[in-house]
Amino acid sequence: GRGLITISSIPKARVLVDGKFIRNSPLYRFDVAAGTRTITLVDPEDRQKTFTVPVGANSEVRRVWSFDEDRFISQ
Repeated sequence: GRGLITISSIPKARVLVDGKFIRNSPLYRFDVAAGTRTITLVDPEDRQKTFTVPVGANSEVRRVWSFDEDRFISQ
């Protein structure tokens, strides 16, 4: 199956899905194969955050990461 990922960050960052650069955040409703996906965010100061998200078939995962607060501010 397929699912969707919506990822944002503060400040904006490069978004990599499973090691592949997709675009700068926000990444909206990006279509991926269902399963565990690895997301890496890299902000303009080269701070990085890598995390995994479980993507279900026919579902959407949403995350917002704050580099300044070092935490997810929305899940």
